[in-house]
Amino acid sequence: MLQRAGKEIELAPYKILSQEWKMDTVMVAHVFNGRIDSRYPATLSKKTVKGLLRDKIGFKGVIITDDLQMGAITKHFSLRDVLKLSINAGDNLLLFGNQTISKEDGICRDILIKHNKESNR
Repeated sequence: MLQRAGKEIELAPYKILSQEWKMDTVMVAHVFNGRIDSRYPATLSKKTVKGLLRDKIGFKGVIITDDLQMGAITKHFSLRDVLKLSINAGDNLLLFGNQTISKEDGICRDILIKHNKESNR
């Protein structure tokens, strides 16, 4: 019960800021919280992005990922999985700051085109 109360207290400022439209953009980090999602870091987690930010907090603004080419992500996930997971999690803007995806440009393009077609149905 105390853990839940603590979590609610920690989320309160974000709920207030989101409800009053004082927060129009959020960047999700590559942090891992096994209590929220035992499998994925926040950036790739549908439980975090959609479940916590969108549904629980009620955030309606833009959700930006941190650089998806950082070691915390690339050491554990392929580019194909990163794209699928971040899109399915509900991230709106995917950041690639290192610009090292030249070998996999075709993969990125194919996944993004497929997602775009599915979204427009």
